[in-house]
Amino acid sequence: MKIEIDKQYMIYPYNKWSVCEEELLFGSEDKKFILRTEWKGGTFLVTPKDEDEREVLQIAVDAEDDDRDNELTSSYFDEFELYETTDGNNEIDFNLTEFSDEEQEKIQEAYDEDWFSGLEELGYSPEDGWFTLWGKVVAEEYENSDS
Repeated sequence: MKIEIDKQYMIYPYNKWSVCEEELLFGSEDKKFILRTEWKGGTFLVTPKDEDEREVLQIAVDAEDDDRDNELTSSYFDEFELYETTDGNNEIDFNLTEFSDEEQEKIQEAYDEDWFSGLEELGYSPEDGWFTLWGKVVAEEYENSDS
């Protein structure tokens, strides 16, 4: 498929377990961590707005079926919207700042019990988030039925 500027596409990874969502959370004392979710599948709406964005998407579409080195990140695009995700596994990456074992356990427990509201109760809030798709990407022209 030839990708064109200003056309909207519905995209998804060719292979399962090829979508990763990462959210950067900040708390008091400049403590921060990444909540990472690996999704079995995910679908996104993307509209390339310039030649650079068009080329990035074209490379992902033209990748080989088993090319796990190809990486497409949502932050490459001005218009990249989550449509849906399915079946995820998550983990908390505490490597950005130093956390005691007790702090890590408290954060993990709050997330396991109450998801984001548990983290907010501990004083953590999301500051940034992005999706990464690995390998070949399938793209289909998307026509919104509302327009």
